[in-house]
Amino acid sequence: MLTQNLLHSLELIIKAIGADKVGLRLSPSGTFNDMTDSNPQKHFTYICNELNKYKLAYLHIIDALEGDIRHGANVVELSILRDAYKGILIVNGGYNKEKGNKAIKDSLADAVTFGELFISNPDLPERFKTNSRLNKADPETFYSQDEKGYTDYPTLT
Repeated sequence: MLTQNLLHSLELIIKAIGADKVGLRLSPSGTFNDMTDSNPQKHFTYICNELNKYKLAYLHIIDALEGDIRHGANVVELSILRDAYKGILIVNGGYNKEKGNKAIKDSLADAVTFGELFISNPDLPERFKTNSRLNKADPETFYSQDEKGYTDYPTLT
């Protein structure tokens, strides 16, 4: 039922604004707020295959995070989803420069996003380019109500 709701919602959105303006983000191994799935590999492979029909701008997959694994997530291998989905695939979830480059080199993704690394390194592309030291993120400042932790990390210059 959830899959049908997802696909129906996509159809309505695409009809309203066009598939080239629609991206979808999925977290097949996610355990946030005690989420579970009885067979995520089967279900998300099916969903990825179905999404091919829609010619979305992109599909964004969040890989299993350390917390998901600690909470017993059934980890869905990215390679399985990449085989199922033929469009633009973006990945996220604990990636660093090396892991991101490998995902692209191995054709597991077309692009990689970096959440926490970008928060603590506003000049992340330059740091990657020059192999510079990365600032360590301070999770205590995440989701705060002011600029602390978002605009106060030092840049290279």
